[in-house]
This record gives sequence, C-alpha cells and structure tokens, in this order.
Amino acid sequence: VAASETAAVPVAVSDQIKARIVRQVEYYFGDANLPRDKFLQEQVSKDADGWVPLSIIASFQRMKAISEDLEVIKAALRGASSLLELSEDGDMIRRTTPLPLDDGQLMARSVYVKGFPVSATLDDLLAFFGKHEPQPQAVRMRRHPKSKDFKGSVFAEFPSEADAKAFLALEGLSYEEQP
Repeated sequence: VAASETAAVPVAVSDQIKARIVRQVEYYFGDANLPRDKFLQEQVSKDADGWVPLSIIASFQRMKAISEDLEVIKAALRGASSLLELSEDGDMIRRTTPLPLDDGQLMARSVYVKGFPVSATLDDLLAFFGKHEPQPQAVRMRRHPKSKDFKGSVFAEFPSEADAKAFLALEGLSYEEQP
C-alpha cells in the first residue's frame, strides 16, 4: 500500500454544519448541561483526564441529526472551540476547563418564556433566541410528563443574572406574531 493511500484525506465541512456541530458539542460539555447530564458525567469520569470517546458523542440523537459521519464531526471540532479539545488522533474529546462551582444562582439566571406553539422544535426555539441579545446558554423545553409533548414554554438559562434581566427588559418579543 502506498503511503498516499493510507494518509488521512481532509474532510470538507460547510461552515453551517461546522457551526451546528460545535454549538451542539459545546452544549453537551457546557456549564448548563454537563452538571445535570448523569450519562455524560459518567463517561467523563471513566478516564482520569476526562476524555470521552467521540463515537459516544456522535451517537447522541441531536448529533446524528446534524451528521452521522465521525470524520465530519472530527473535522468540524478540530481547533474550533476554546471549551473543547480533541485528542491527537481525534478519537477522544474533553472539556479544557473545569466546571465552575455551583453558585446557587440558577433560578436568578433563568427566565420562563411561554407562548410558543406546541409544534415548535428545539431548533425553532434556538433560532428564536439566537435573534436576540443576550442569548441563553441553554434552552430547556417543558414537556408533559407522560406524553413528552412540548407544553409551549421553556426555561432559558443565561450566563448571568444581569443577562437574564436584560433579556426580560427586551420589548416587543414575539414568536410568529404571538407575544
């Protein structure tokens, strides 16, 4: 086998797909999700240095909806985030900084927002919040316990209490012409 046949071929990833992959993986390892995600915490704790197989992240439902190609995911993440680090071979990923201590201010940094149609998807909601500053670091859809149907309301968690208050101060917020 010639050396050129065994060399890794660079994978082209569109800027849009790259941004979606980075945003999703940063969410998984972010301050808003990782402290509450028991499965991912378990995966992080399996390795003394906090490495998680990228194949596990790629198996998550929202990641599979973006791309099921592990090479595309590797290419998108390589050097694209200050929060995340890929191993040299690209097979493992970890958070670069320790999680901050719980400041007990989750409720003060969170905003309850209602009035969304029950047909809205998480992507629809992220697009809505993405149009406004400040932007939340997490959006949690409220669902009915038994059916798991969306209730039409969310908790949006902001990085600080000041950001939450600034969002509340925005005037004229509406979704599909619904206040």
